[in-house]
Amino acid sequence: MKQYYAIDIRNDYATVLLFKKKRDVVTVVDSQIVNILELKDFLDSRYSFYLSVEMSEVFDERVDVPSAIKNDSVIKNFILKKFKDSISDEKDLFNYYEVEQNEHDSTTTYQVDGVESKK
Repeated sequence: MKQYYAIDIRNDYATVLLFKKKRDVVTVVDSQIVNILELKDFLDSRYSFYLSVEMSEVFDERVDVPSAIKNDSVIKNFILKKFKDSISDEKDLFNYYEVEQNEHDSTTTYQVDGVESKK
């Protein structure tokens, strides 16, 4: 059984959820709100946590890529080209993963999540 914390920071407070995972079942064990000034002390004694921060330069999009494209670097370049106005360069942090295969139009849909790096 694994336990981990999910932390969502909004303004002056952080919402902290303690999750327990056993096999494929995830259960919320505890929840609390922590003042942002107390968050460092709270995190010092925790080892496994996921952090969610509200940011203005976040993108969360789906991109359709031709299914014939299989090479990871070509897929990445295809996504970069799609977001050329949103993503300033390859130093921006983004992740993508396959969501579904679209048989009728021979494309693969990828979920793209990322943040623009500070210049």
